[in-house]
Amino acid sequence: MNIILILYITLILVLHLIPLGEGGTSRFDLGFLRADFIMHTLVFIPWMFLVYSTRPRIEDSGNKKQSSSNSRQKWGSFSWIKQRKALSPGAFLFWIFIGIVLAFGAESIQYWVSYRAFNPMDAMFNSLGVLIGAGMVLLVQRSKFEEEVRRET
Repeated sequence: MNIILILYITLILVLHLIPLGEGGTSRFDLGFLRADFIMHTLVFIPWMFLVYSTRPRIEDSGNKKQSSSNSRQKWGSFSWIKQRKALSPGAFLFWIFIGIVLAFGAESIQYWVSYRAFNPMDAMFNSLGVLIGAGMVLLVQRSKFEEEVRRET
C-alpha cells in the first residue's frame, strides 16, 4: 500500500477524532447546507485518486526518462492517473465499498468519543465524497480510453 494512502487514512481518522470546541464547523450555514457537510464531502473526494496512485504504471516502450519528464508537464491533465493500469470493474467497486466503509467507520468512531458526536448525515456526506471522487476518476479513465481510440484511428 502506498505511504500517501496510509497518511491520508491517518489524516481522516485524526480529523474525525480531534476536539473542535463548541459546535465545531456545524455552526456555519451555507443556505440549505451546513459547512461541515461540504467539508466532509471534500475530505473524501481524493480517496479513489489515491487508490489509483497505488496502481502500477503502464510501461512505455519509449525512454523512461523522457516519459517521466512528459508526465511532469502533463500534471494538470491528470496524466499521473492515465499512466496507471485501470482497475477491473469488480476491483473498482471493491475500492468504492472500502471507501464507504472508511467514510462510515471514521464517523462511527465519534460515537464512542465523549467530546465528539456521531451524525449519520456526516457519514452520508463522507460517502458522497467517495462517490464524487470515483466519478471523477471514471471521467479521467474515459478520456484516457478516448485518447487511445483517437491514436489508433
